[in-house]
This record gives sequence, C-alpha cells and structure tokens, in this order.
Amino acid sequence: MGIDKNIWIRWQQQRLRALHAPIELATPLAQKLQLNNDNIYTKADPATNTCKCQNNFKDCIAYLCQHDYKQVGDIPTRDCTAKDGMNWDLETIAVDMHNYYRRLVATGWAMEKKGGYAPTAKDMYSVKYADCTGADTLAQDTKTKVTDCPSTAPTPDVGRSLNYYYVTRYDIPEEQLLQEVAIKKWASQVTEIGVGKENIFVQNGPVTNYANMVHDKVQNLACAIDICTKTGASAVACQYDTPPIDSDPIYQMGKPCKCTGTRKCSPLQGLCVLP
Repeated sequence: MGIDKNIWIRWQQQRLRALHAPIELATPLAQKLQLNNDNIYTKADPATNTCKCQNNFKDCIAYLCQHDYKQVGDIPTRDCTAKDGMNWDLETIAVDMHNYYRRLVATGWAMEKKGGYAPTAKDMYSVKYADCTGADTLAQDTKTKVTDCPSTAPTPDVGRSLNYYYVTRYDIPEEQLLQEVAIKKWASQVTEIGVGKENIFVQNGPVTNYANMVHDKVQNLACAIDICTKTGASAVACQYDTPPIDSDPIYQMGKPCKCTGTRKCSPLQGLCVLP
C-alpha cells in the first residue's frame, strides 16, 4: 500500500522545523520557484510575526503551518466510530494484535523472562470488539479515558480492566501508535519482566498490562486514541470486559483448546472461538 500524499507532506513539514519562518507546502512541486526571482520563504520577525499562517491553514504546530487533513472515511460505516473515534483499520489492529499475543501464550510460544516460555492456556478465548449496537458502553467509556491525553493512567470502569499508554509526541500515526507502540509494549512485559511458571496475577504489579491482555476469560475489548497537538502528546487506552483476579492465575494452564461452553477450538490459533 502506498504512502498517503498528505501524510508524507505533513511528515516533511514536521522534519524541517524552521525556527524563524514557517514553510508552507500545498502539494509536492505545486509552487515552483522562479530562478533568481522568488524568495525561498518569507522572512519573519521572530519577536512579532512568527507562524502567521495564511490561506486558511490550521493552527501552527512546532513553527509550521498545518494543512487541514481529513482521514479517508470508513467503508462500510462502523457502528462504534461515533463512540470511540476509531475506524475499521484501527479496530482490526486492536482485535488482531490482541488475539495474536493471546495465541502465542495459549500455544506456549510466548517468551518468558523468568525462564523459557509462558505456560500454555487450556481455554483461552478469542476476543472480539465491543458491540456498539446495544446497551454496552465499553467503547464510549474507553474514549473518555484518553480525552485530552491525561499524563497519568485513568482508573478502569467497575468490572473492567484497562491498559493505558501516554507519550509526549503528537506525530506518530494512529495505526503505528496502537500496534507497534502501545499494544506491543503491554505484551512485552512477559519477556522483559516475566511472570513465573505459577502464572499468578498480582494487582497493580509490573505485568498488569500483559495480564489484562491475556486473561483467558476476556471476551470483548474496546480501544481509543487521542492525539493532543496543543500539548504535544498522545494517549492510547484499551479496556477489557473481564479483569483478572488478584492472587489467581492469569489464565487456566493446560493443554490448549480444551474449550468449554459453546466455544469451539480453532486449531490454527489455539483459541476458543464462538461459532
């Protein structure tokens, strides 16, 4: 998939970071300079006239005038978008990445800092995204957790668990922020810190994010992202419908895919899925 032209332009603008005069670009090569005639940019008085954006440009960020940019709309329309601010790509990333790490754990391929691999899971559910068509408020409640990018982790709602990631950067694409930064960081706690063969959950311990992600009885999740350009920060939150219990195993250990209830084994995943 090619790089979106507008994203490339914004990235180039943010790299230049001129200290005394903003650089305004519309499209690549759209404003060709005349040799020995045009100024490369308009000089500004740094004390009084820096970042005076024209042509209906948006607010100045890091001394650069920002173009109005709208992401490609969701196809098809997504029920949760009005509640969590996500799109189909972000939802897919959230669900697929969580199930990827749950699959690694369930089948015994998750590296464990305290030795070898994490124990296999007997009845690890495959998770789905929250249902926004009914009374469930998981998605919209999760959106409130990231609004205005709080620097400290918010409290999960009653009966839920929450993972939170905050960074003092505003220039990371949402997809990368969710997949390669937040979710990967949460999952890496088992390889960087470790849980131990007993697989016991300790409330507010150093592997809480990992435990929230791979608790075997989680069925639904919702995530949300906020990019706060005014404060130069970004926040990601994922909330889960079933929290692990303090001093209990994070998941029931045993041979994978011994599914209970109406769930059936997915042999390729090692997860228990709803029919």
